[in-house]
Amino acid sequence: MKTLEHLTAIARRSFSNISHDPEGRGDRTILEYSDELDEDIEKLKSHGAGQDQIDRYKKGYEAKFVKWLGSQANTASSFITGGSNFPVRRQEKLRGWADNHYKKFREWRVKVLYAYEKYERKAEKKKAYSETERSKQANREIPFEGGKVILNYEIDRIQVMHDEKPSPEKISQFKSCGFRWSPFHKVWQRQLTNNAISSAKRLLTIEI
Repeated sequence: MKTLEHLTAIARRSFSNISHDPEGRGDRTILEYSDELDEDIEKLKSHGAGQDQIDRYKKGYEAKFVKWLGSQANTASSFITGGSNFPVRRQEKLRGWADNHYKKFREWRVKVLYAYEKYERKAEKKKAYSETERSKQANREIPFEGGKVILNYEIDRIQVMHDEKPSPEKISQFKSCGFRWSPFHKVWQRQLTNNAISSAKRLLTIEI
């Protein structure tokens, strides 16, 4: 089922006085804009939009789509309805309203999608700056009985180095808190975050 298939009747009706094949034209329109909406939703997901934001976008898209179709349903073509007593000036005005609704629909879509793309670029730039600033900090070492904790800003890791191999119970505790053994550094480590620091403080009963 296409995303906008529930609007098929409205789409067909919108072409009833301007097309020799309103059903086919309406069905093709539903197919085209359903595909576009599906693509937009995938874009939003890739930009980190949550389900509430996606639902809000879909609702807005459908509302503007229906408004355009509704305004177009009022228009007519003399080739379809006949040229006798055809209200040319009135239809030009109605056609202008329909075109204006379509323009607003397309401008709204571009504006919303651009806003999400801009937000994502800003977030990525901020993250990159934060990581760069962190990497400039000097590493810190906090000793504890039997080893030391290393706040390794250079590689963005908190590391726990033991003088002797810890007990299986302690190793299990480290694993359950997200620490992994690094054969290269000979330490238990995980990404350097506030949660990681809190876990190390709790596991080793020290202040960091």
